Amino acid sequence: MKIENIVRAARFVSQIMDMSLERGVRLSVGDDFASYAQIVAQHRAHQPIGPPFDPARHFLRQGNSLWILGHDKKGRLVHTQAMRQLDLAGMTLSDFFNSTFRSFPPAGVPLDMGASRYRAGPAASNIRGNVFYHGDVWLAGGNAGLRGTGIASLFARFAQALCYMRFQADYVVAFMPQEIAFKGLTEREGYMHAEPGTLQWMRADCDEFINGFMVWNGQTDIEYLLEMPLEPLVKDKVKKTEVGS
Repeated sequence: MKIENIVRAARFVSQIMDMSLERGVRLSVGDDFASYAQIVAQHRAHQPIGPPFDPARHFLRQGNSLWILGHDKKGRLVHTQAMRQLDLAGMTLSDFFNSTFRSFPPAGVPLDMGASRYRAGPAASNIRGNVFYHGDVWLAGGNAGLRGTGIASLFARFAQALCYMRFQADYVVAFMPQEIAFKGLTEREGYMHAEPGTLQWMRADCDEFINGFMVWNGQTDIEYLLEMPLEPLVKDKVKKTEVGS
């Protein structure tokens, strides 16, 4: 990884922090997941922390994980997301998820794990190395005024650039429900690759599947994002003082 790309990523991260603050959201980054779990439990009680980022289940520490929080001008939590390294131990991503996908479920939905399945796409059979999982993404709606502003595009790029800069990640991957992938979230978050049909989660409360995509970016994809202007991603017709005012 070239030093000039690390410098570019640092500037990119700084620019997003400034743009977010202008729009009423202060971003903070940390790696103490016990603290993160407490914050989520207190301020995002309707959506408990996702199993992949639960410190009671995983050894999450500085060097293999990070979390991102967004607070509005009144100090209210309005955004979360997190990254963690996947312990591939020399395996391909497809081999890893074949045995562990049940540890990466969608949040807040009762599931029949025995009837759920993972199907590796073409890329997963070739992805290996220093791979990070991106998840626990939440953005406040309602009176917080964030959804539909384009700011989620900034936040997702912020996380990927941080992961690139701090951990020199070879790949960043995420699971995304088909319903929101079809609405364009893959592109809005800056993911340049998507594999449909990767997941089928059987709901335990009804006879329905939740279908999921795997989305991913490699190092060169993230480097490409670092060169793209950020201003067109956000809708400045939304007043910058709205959030938390």
